Amino acid sequence: ERPACEICNRTYANKGSLAKHVREKHSDDFERPACEICNRTYSNKWNLVKHVREQHSDEACVDG
Repeated sequence: ERPACEICNRTYANKGSLAKHVREKHSDDFERPACEICNRTYSNKWNLVKHVREQHSDEACVDG
């Protein structure tokens, strides 16, 4: 049986994916990465990197 989030009932393939979901979606302690150019926030670094490459490629260099 797939592990489920006790808060929103979404199910995940494994406990690690569930733990990441809870940390990123339901934790007040999780600080979402923010774009230094437009201040938009993302659930993880990789989504932020993709955003900067697609939206601000002429404005900044991106690590990653």
